[in-house]
Amino acid sequence: MQLRTRGGLHDHPSSLNAIYRIRMILLGKNPGMVHTHSNVVTPIGTEKEEYLLASAMKQAKIGNITIEKPENMLEDVADSSPSSSSTSSGMSSVSRMASEKDGLLYIAGYLAKKHLKDHPYIGQYTYESKEVINLHSYSIPSWIESLSFGGLIQPSDKWAQQVEKMEKYFNKFHKENFRQGKHIVKRTINYITKKVSEMQISHELIKSFCRQRVFIRIKFLNMKRHEYKLGKRKSSALSSAEHSRKLTKKMKKIIT
Repeated sequence: MQLRTRGGLHDHPSSLNAIYRIRMILLGKNPGMVHTHSNVVTPIGTEKEEYLLASAMKQAKIGNITIEKPENMLEDVADSSPSSSSTSSGMSSVSRMASEKDGLLYIAGYLAKKHLKDHPYIGQYTYESKEVINLHSYSIPSWIESLSFGGLIQPSDKWAQQVEKMEKYFNKFHKENFRQGKHIVKRTINYITKKVSEMQISHELIKSFCRQRVFIRIKFLNMKRHEYKLGKRKSSALSSAEHSRKLTKKMKKIIT
């Protein structure tokens, strides 16, 4: 309310005008509060107080420091570059594995939400979880814990292990694409059912996992196909532009 009354009849200030009005309210009649220099006069005959860091640097006994030559530094960098590149590649692979695991847990939570009523062991809502995220722990929270405000399902350890096992056999059966032939979903369900028979997973859960996993693989392959088409169009456009440029240059030579 004070911001509006500061401008008289102009009670809808702009953002810049609002900043000036807030400044007037805070400072009032004391604009000296924003001065960088103090107006306190040091009494005559008193010594100025020395900063603690300055006195410590004076008392410290620091010897001559030798600095390496630039050539040596460049050699060290050159020697350490292969190890740094290997370290960066290792870190990228670790982050990729972590993201894949988080994605698989998200799928497990999605399936758990669909079948939680019939199979209560597969998970629980995050607001019901007894494990509270420790903000001072150095472990990164899972993707579900980062997204959820209490309405997502945190899959149980048993269900997460079962999903990981089914994911392993799914990738083994289809590799990077899909196995050739008809009835992809049906063949996938039959294959995974045989492989995980010892784990005693409900056929309904296996069926739901296979359908969802095939759907995700189709979306991924369509995305890769779209990216390939875009790259091909860009390369063809660049090649045609290069061809027209060369043709124009050749015609100029003929004319001149």
